[in-house]
Amino acid sequence: VVPGATVKLTNIGTNQSVETTANDSGLYRFNNLAQGTYNVLVTQNGFKKKLVEKVVISAETLAGLDVKLETGEISA
Repeated sequence: VVPGATVKLTNIGTNQSVETTANDSGLYRFNNLAQGTYNVLVTQNGFKKKLVEKVVISAETLAGLDVKLETGEISA
């Protein structure tokens, strides 16, 4: 749980990105995403950046992705 972490999704096919911030419980949500394959980048000060590649989003599907951050170098 990393409150305030920035979560950025980038559609690999279109290179369009959207981002949000995790809430106080470390939860985040994206609505109305186009189906496709995305890279997910999670950043927060005091933690190493985490990139999860090739996450497939299908139409009208609820998907969850738990990302674990490691303490380390400060990233923005």
